Amino acid sequence: EKSEWKKLAQCFLKAATMGESKMRELSKKGKDSINIDAWADFRLTAERFERQRVASESGLAFLFTEGALVDAIRTGKWVLLDEINLASSETLERLCGLLDDSQGSITLTEKGD
Repeated sequence: EKSEWKKLAQCFLKAATMGESKMRELSKKGKDSINIDAWADFRLTAERFERQRVASESGLAFLFTEGALVDAIRTGKWVLLDEINLASSETLERLCGLLDDSQGSITLTEKGD
């Protein structure tokens, strides 16, 4: 099954490369090449798929997603910190820096890139 995913990824990359080069040829001949950006986007997506496929072979995959607090900060929503007294001292220190004044901020040190 893994070899099938590898073949699919290779086909995506080949198709994207061929499509992009064909659009460039048409552009040089003065023909309309509106789709060149779409093929470039497809190539980037295919490359990302290949990277994810290779990473998944190790059996360990990681995706960072921002939590409710960061979402609330970005969008100005309310957040309920239920049982905050049970949080670790490191977490409380971070929150104090955020809540000290109206100019408070929080730094995300890990993004998982």
